[in-house]
Amino acid sequence: MLLIWDRFESFVAALLAAVALIIFLYGMVARFAFPHLAPDWVLEVTIFMLIWAMLLSGSALAAQSRHVRADLIVSRFPRPAQLVLEAFGMVVATVFCAVLVVSGIEVVQFAIDFDERTLNSLRIPMFYYYACVPVAFTLIGLRFLQRFVSLLRTREPTFDLDHHLDPSVTID
Repeated sequence: MLLIWDRFESFVAALLAAVALIIFLYGMVARFAFPHLAPDWVLEVTIFMLIWAMLLSGSALAAQSRHVRADLIVSRFPRPAQLVLEAFGMVVATVFCAVLVVSGIEVVQFAIDFDERTLNSLRIPMFYYYACVPVAFTLIGLRFLQRFVSLLRTREPTFDLDHHLDPSVTID
């Protein structure tokens, strides 16, 4: 199941980025070669798609523990302290994601209520853009929660806590 989740997220993020690149290249060529065919919506659509791709890829980073973290400090502690700090970090990250999901839903609802739209000829509802925050942070939060449960069950991290520094260097 997790492998399907990983592959689906990677596929969607890569597809969004590829389509954004194609749209941007079309807009660039049209602007110089055929100015009368150059659409006014290219930059906004490209930005929307790239933001969605970037935020969706955050879930895979969280699952693989490749997100921003305090490895330099944590890796200097003894193994039991590393596990406690890792668990604490996952709880904080999950709560942070939950706050962003709730806030993101409020922003989406606000955009729907006020019928906020882009200024280009497509007049795209802005809630499509804003929806990337609650969707992405729900997925990221689920990844942190998944890793936290795994840590509690196995007492082993889902990655190597000592991969940055010499494991013999610890804070006593």
